[in-house]
Amino acid sequence: MRNGKESDVYSYGVVLLELIAWKRVLDPLFTVDKDMVSWVRSTWDGSEAAIDIIADPGLVDEFIDPTIIQEVIAILLLAMRCASTDPNERPTMRDVVEQLPDVKGQVRIKHK
Repeated sequence: MRNGKESDVYSYGVVLLELIAWKRVLDPLFTVDKDMVSWVRSTWDGSEAAIDIIADPGLVDEFIDPTIIQEVIAILLLAMRCASTDPNERPTMRDVVEQLPDVKGQVRIKHK
């Protein structure tokens, strides 16, 4: 990681992934070869089945409402952008802050 800003965005993405998966970075599931970010990347294929694997089971119970699934997926995608291996592909924190409220608004509009 190059400097503080890119590191902060990466770390924020990891925190978002921790919240979605309800797993800690030091979870025994993760190893030197497969950290949380690489686990999510290798598991995520764009399907609802993948989000069922990645997301905390308590959160999955809320997926009866398709709006919630779409919100979680949107935040997952944002988290993955934040945790991009290429610092130049990461959004700025300003972009992240602007996108978070949009996630809920976009999903609500789609399902009205």
